[in-house]
Amino acid sequence: MNRTARLVPPILAVLVAGLLVAGLLYGDFPLAPSSVLRALAGTADPRASFFVLDVRLPRLLLAVTTGAAFGLAGAIVQSLVRNPLASPDVLGTTSGAAAAAVSALLLFGWTGPAVSGAALAGGLVTTGVVHLLATAQGRNLVLIGVAIAALLAGGVSWLLTVGEVTEAQAALVWLTGTLDGRSWAELVPVLWFTIPAALAVVPFARPLTLLGHGDDLARSLGVAVGRTRVFLTIAATVLASAATAAVGPVAFVALTAPALARLLTGSREPSLAASALLGSALLMLADLLARSLSSPAEIPVGVVTGIVGGAYLLFLLVGRGMR
Repeated sequence: MNRTARLVPPILAVLVAGLLVAGLLYGDFPLAPSSVLRALAGTADPRASFFVLDVRLPRLLLAVTTGAAFGLAGAIVQSLVRNPLASPDVLGTTSGAAAAAVSALLLFGWTGPAVSGAALAGGLVTTGVVHLLATAQGRNLVLIGVAIAALLAGGVSWLLTVGEVTEAQAALVWLTGTLDGRSWAELVPVLWFTIPAALAVVPFARPLTLLGHGDDLARSLGVAVGRTRVFLTIAATVLASAATAAVGPVAFVALTAPALARLLTGSREPSLAASALLGSALLMLADLLARSLSSPAEIPVGVVTGIVGGAYLLFLLVGRGMR
């Protein structure tokens, strides 16, 4: 790794910290830095403490956690598939997680950790089906994923149509991707899944890089290709599914963060640390924009990431002439 690539993660960590501070200070009820510090120390007035500790801090930490999970999952998938257009969104993982979560919400009335568990199971099952079909039929993994995602989207639309109106409206906002109203109750379950999955991936950074250059090269350098692929696929699925359960299938973060990581580090393969930090930064920045563009109303964060990510994808396909 060159010197520039080594400097990127620390710089991104500072950016994430800066966005965290900005998120604590900015909002419909602006706070001075001294008020935020007193709230964190437990000595502020009740109103400031409420906005900092109950409203903004859990929301921001959830953005950091889920953004990092999406970015890390995207980096893993793109390296395994060796395709910059691949991501958990494209391969159907987030669609499976979303379909399972919406089913749990609308059909069974589940909440909290139960929805997270359903989303995790849905993401794992969908990813397994996509890989099995691609292997059995000898088809492109991305195309199979797009087809499965389309089928699941149709199922979700049906559930929204037949569901109770109030619950269907809430589920529709969630499906867009939102951080509005998120609290410690949503943060804790996602940490149960994402922290172990992220830590488990760390020792596989080098094998993942080698797999990005081809299975034959990786095998010749001692990588157990089959087992490593299965393990990393499961880890990426857990990360993306848990993040989806918490904030909804936020569009394009998993696709865009690894691409920006490659651009910043000048590497062919996305840096795991840079991808995770960029995922956090992108989601936090999108959340700040979502809160400010139509204040006092709020745009779902998935709308912002969808616009930015869609523009990036169009540039990738048209501007660079990708075939």
